Amino acid sequence: MPKDGAPPPSSGRHSNPEVDFKGQKRTNETHQSKAVGADKAYDTESFVEGCREINVTPHVAQNTSGRSSRIDQRTTRHPGYRLSQFARKLIETVFGDAKQHGTLRQVKLRGFAKVELLFTLAATVVNLRRLPKLLAIHLSG
Repeated sequence: MPKDGAPPPSSGRHSNPEVDFKGQKRTNETHQSKAVGADKAYDTESFVEGCREINVTPHVAQNTSGRSSRIDQRTTRHPGYRLSQFARKLIETVFGDAKQHGTLRQVKLRGFAKVELLFTLAATVVNLRRLPKLLAIHLSG
């Protein structure tokens, strides 16, 4: 969101607007985030309280292994928290698949363009592996 307070023009639903950022330069000096997602390693008092101090909602996965989580009902009661955790899990699964079956575990290429092509190839492979299951769901429905 722009720091000057004027939101960019958008379309779509209010909760998830479609915004065209092409041609706009966005930096930490000009824009700021209102929400942050992270894995359970960030479920610490300093991180969660630091987010809240600057009015950022910490959508951090809860770490309940032998202790109580720093993420409480102020965050978990909202449907957006559950959605962000679900989306995070989907994204983690795609990256895990790309590392397991692709070549992203240890990249042996140098240069942004080469690594970008390798990532695109790995994402294509992941999608091709998912395609039969998605088609079966579509055809049976």
